[in-house]
Amino acid sequence: SISLLSLSAAPCGLPSDAKMEDSEPLDVPRAPKRNKLFGVCSFILVVEMCERLCYYTLQGSQRNFLEDAGGTGQNRGMKASTAFSVSACWSMVSYLSCMLGGYLADNRLGRYRTI
Repeated sequence: SISLLSLSAAPCGLPSDAKMEDSEPLDVPRAPKRNKLFGVCSFILVVEMCERLCYYTLQGSQRNFLEDAGGTGQNRGMKASTAFSVSACWSMVSYLSCMLGGYLADNRLGRYRTI
């Protein structure tokens, strides 16, 4: 028969004759788990920020470069209207290329191979 005294004296399901010193501590410190998704998302965020920085840097200086590059005197660079047209075409290609990239990523290469 089991007495109430033997049930209360047994800590955490240990037999009543076991000593506390022989058992392992209940709070074993564990190494913190690193979340893999956090690292991947951080990497993608940094890459996207660098891509936007590059785009806006080129877009802002492209028209000035096209107008001022080239020879000297009257033959220097493009006309302002031509430089603006080339810059606008560059913007259009930049914004539309994401559709081609999305199609290739979703249908041809796969999500993980693209990243």
